[in-house]
Parts: sequence; structure tokens; C-alpha cells
Amino acid sequence: MGLLEDWGVTVQELNEILSSRPSLRGILVGFIAEYKLPQMWFSDPRIEALERYDNHDRTRPGDFGLT
Repeated sequence: MGLLEDWGVTVQELNEILSSRPSLRGILVGFIAEYKLPQMWFSDPRIEALERYDNHDRTRPGDFGLT
């Protein structure tokens, strides 16, 4: 079972929720971008290590570090 089934929410209901709440949509787009970015851009074999920084660590700027 997936999250939508666990929560008792249909895809149509989720679409309605996201359509009516722009701030939620913006947050979700940001998280989707963080998820997709490594798959789309950081799969280059020259990149030896990719690290995703903790969002709450204010001593490390940015979302990712790489070598």
C-alpha cells in the first residue's frame, strides 16, 4: 500500500489540495527538484561522491556537496 491509500486520499483529491494551496505546491516542487536533480544531473561518472546536506544544519550552505 502507498501513502495515499494509507491516508485514504485519492489522486483526484490530492490534485485538488495541491491546486488550491500554492504554498504547499511550492514546497512540494522544491522537494521533487531535490529528488530529481541527482538523477538528472549528477549521474556523470566524473562525480565520485554526492552528499545531501541536512536541511537543518545552518553551517553548511546549499543542499548538495560533491567531489
